[in-house]
Amino acid sequence: MIRFAVDRMLGKLAKWLRILGCDTFYDNGLPFEKLVDRSLADGRVLITRNSKIREYVESGSFVLLQSELLDDQLRCLVEKFSLDIESYRFTRCVHCNVEVSVVDKKNVQDVVPPMSYEGYTQFCQCPSCHKVYWYGAHVHNTLKRLRRVFPDVTP
Repeated sequence: MIRFAVDRMLGKLAKWLRILGCDTFYDNGLPFEKLVDRSLADGRVLITRNSKIREYVESGSFVLLQSELLDDQLRCLVEKFSLDIESYRFTRCVHCNVEVSVVDKKNVQDVVPPMSYEGYTQFCQCPSCHKVYWYGAHVHNTLKRLRRVFPDVTP
């Protein structure tokens, strides 16, 4: 599976790649030169809008995105790398990039809003930052946007 490193100008893209289940390194405080080094060391494809990328990268893989629009950026990467946008979505923490795990509902009762706790049966949690996820309205809205960008996406 392809692993990405995304520069600080593309934070929203990093989040959406993680939503799709892509292993995506993102640190908005990391200088570009260090990001290049990190992507090379980790064998990641560097995604950037920095037109001076060729000054920093002599070897390794990178994509220079032309569009400022998130939908266009997503479309470009999905097409270029033939990304599976259905099988792995919602499997990574959008904050720290770690794969989430299904957890027993009782274990998240104190951290989930009462209405959500009562209304949903399955919860996932990030083992690193402990953020809890469930299939609420945010998932519906995310899928709606994905269907707008990729009309063939299934619910």
